[in-house]
Formats: sequence, C-alpha cells, structure tokens
Amino acid sequence: MNSKILFTGGHFNSSVAVIDWLSEKGSIKTDFVWVGKKYTKGSCGSTTPEYIEVSRREIPFYHLNAGKLFRTTSIRFFPSVILGILLIPAGFVQSLYILLKERPSLVVSFGGFLALPVVVCSKLLGIKTVTHEQTVVLGLANQIISKFAENIYTSWPVRYYKVSPKIRQKMVYTGLPLSSGIFKEDKKINFNNNLPVIYATGGKAGAKFINSLILNSLPDLLPKANLVWSFGGSFGEKTFAEAKDSISKLKKEAKGKVILRKYIFEDEIGAVYSISDLVVCRGGAHTIYEIALLKKKALVIPIPWSSNNEQYLNACIIEKLGLGKILEQESLTSQEFVKSIFRTISEETGGKTSEAVYIEKNGQAKLGNEIIKHLKT
Repeated sequence: MNSKILFTGGHFNSSVAVIDWLSEKGSIKTDFVWVGKKYTKGSCGSTTPEYIEVSRREIPFYHLNAGKLFRTTSIRFFPSVILGILLIPAGFVQSLYILLKERPSLVVSFGGFLALPVVVCSKLLGIKTVTHEQTVVLGLANQIISKFAENIYTSWPVRYYKVSPKIRQKMVYTGLPLSSGIFKEDKKINFNNNLPVIYATGGKAGAKFINSLILNSLPDLLPKANLVWSFGGSFGEKTFAEAKDSISKLKKEAKGKVILRKYIFEDEIGAVYSISDLVVCRGGAHTIYEIALLKKKALVIPIPWSSNNEQYLNACIIEKLGLGKILEQESLTSQEFVKSIFRTISEETGGKTSEAVYIEKNGQAKLGNEIIKHLKT
C-alpha cells in the first residue's frame, strides 16, 4: 500500500515542485491529496491557478473555506476581519472531515491561513506534520504551525530567522522548491525588435497597484521597451477584459510590443525569464527567489501591509545582491516608475556575489528527501 501525503498551504508552486520530484525521483511510491482554494476571490466561479496546476496532475483536490486573523486596525479591512473570524470554526470542521476521510501518512504544510486548521487537526488525530517557510521571516500562520510541526524547513539559511531556541532546533535548511520550468524554454517568446523586455508580475493572484501603474505608464514604456504582463487572477474577468481592451486600442506598432496573460504558467515562465531584461514585481517569496537565482535585474514594490514586513525583507535580498532596487508604493508615481525602469536597465547591475546570500538550486530534491525520511520512520 502506498504512503499518502496531504499537501496544503500557500505558495502552491513549491508544493507541486515537490510532488513532481517525489513522483519522478522519490524512492517511495506515494499518493497525494491536496487541500486548498479552488476559486479566486470575488471571481464568480473562476478557478485558481493552484486548482488548475493540481488538477493537471490528477490529484484529489479539497476546497477549504478557512478563516484567518488580520494584523490591522485599518477600517478598510474591517469586513474582511469579521469574515475571517467567522470562518475559523468552519475551517477546523472541514479539516477534521478531510483528514478522517483520507487518513494521510504525513501532512506537508507550506504555511498560510489555510494550512493552520489542517495542521492543528492533524496533531489532534496523531498525524505527523512538517511545514516549509518560504520567506526570510516566519509568517503568522507558520509561527503557530511551528509549535505543532515535527520539522520546519526553510528557504534561507536558518541563521536568518529570529526564533526561539526551541523552534530553531526544528529548523532544517532545504532552500525553496522550484519548478524545473524556470530553467526551460519549452515555448519561445519573441518580439520583432531589439528593444529591452520588461516582465511585470504581481504573482498568480496579481497586484492591483502594479497593474494600474503599468496601464498608466504604457504611453511612456512602449516606445522604448517590450512588455510581458502577467495580470493575475484575483480581480475577476471584467478587470482583465478592461486591460485587454486598453491594449487593443493601442496603435499597431505599440500593440505588438505587449504580451498580456492572466497567468504565466510553468511551460512559459522559463522563456519569459530568458528574454527579460528587467522584472517588475512585488516582494513575494517565489518571485524574489527566482530573480536571485537567475540573477535578473528587478524593481521590487513590496506590499506595505504584508505580515511582519516580510515582502520588504524579501526585497532587501535583491538589493544586497546588487540586482535592483526597492520602490516604495506610497510615494511612487508613474513618472518616477518609468524613470526607474530605464535607469535600472541601463545600469551595470546584476550578479554581485555575496557570501551573505546563498541561493539553493535543489530545494525540491532536498525537501523531497526529508519527506521520504519522515515516511520511513
């Protein structure tokens, strides 16, 4: 009988990278179950990239409605705070049902509010749990999860993390599991000119601020650059359609300099990185890690309200490596944004070596082998 692993939590790209490695190279035959988000927020039934990628692998998928706690006093988030609190009990009930039905040998968490009830309920049922932290600081959910998990695997060297000695003893440095797609060019992407290429992304969810910034800057960007724009899927079909409509109204020459996608999937991401001269992004864990590994120039606009200021701390790695700059959202104008883009492209940056920053390339294999150890014990 095969061992069964339940995967859950944020940063699904890392999860599927580990699943792919275990399926292809793991020494133990395993079955997989997934607990996550099937639908994008406020999208009227549009499915998430997470669900699309997991379904491609024919893995059973359970949609979980879990609540979360917000570290904010802002009135603008008040409805989300109330809804998050109300959904917390539902998340625990659903998690218990899924765990009792599937009876996994091991739960692998990638942090986030979705993983929390699954991990706590796993502990109650005597199911072994491990977790992985993608950022340079333990997120709120992983701070709690770490008390229940057997091990905490980290993307960055353990010395980076400010934690108690008890938690530090559980930590093992594996690096961030990555899809092999970032190193491949399965699909070719070309522009009919020799202008620099800007890759703008807010991650799979997207970033409203970055999308607005790009849209407002098109008249100044396109005469001198090409654009690959990953719009994201959290804003609904209408908003994405509006972006497509704006591009369709451009002159023919300008229109040919823009590639707009809702998502950039793993069969295209390698080609996108390969042709990109500059990445414009948030300070999300995956994007920052990929930029650092591939030594791409970048302008990083961290989310100002990210938990524990984690996006800013992630972005600091890019500056430390000499790959680019951090732009503060509150004071950033379209004019300054465009100036920063062409200034950074023209500067001799990229690839400064630093003993303080090491980028592990084989995180999926290292974490995969750690998972196998737990299955064997």
